[in-house]
Amino acid sequence: MSYGSPGRDEIDEIDVLLESQAQPRTVRGLPALIRSSFALVRESAPSRFNALIALQLASAGLSALLVYLGKLALDELLDTSDAGSLSHALPLLLAVV
Repeated sequence: MSYGSPGRDEIDEIDVLLESQAQPRTVRGLPALIRSSFALVRESAPSRFNALIALQLASAGLSALLVYLGKLALDELLDTSDAGSLSHALPLLLAVV
């Protein structure tokens, strides 16, 4: 199996495997690997990459909002346990569910 366009040198999978196994694996190399991976994905499909990043950020934001609403609901439940009324905590509980 060869990669690349015609006229380029063929890549031998065994050589690539042996070369990758010979290189030391350290945590120091991880940021460079992540940067090159992101660059490769961005280069191959920039619009999909941007959409994926936007969806991941939106998901993280919604998760943080859900945790905050859960905290507020628990605070209201604990505060209303003395009064006996759940009417203040009900909207927050519905937002979490």
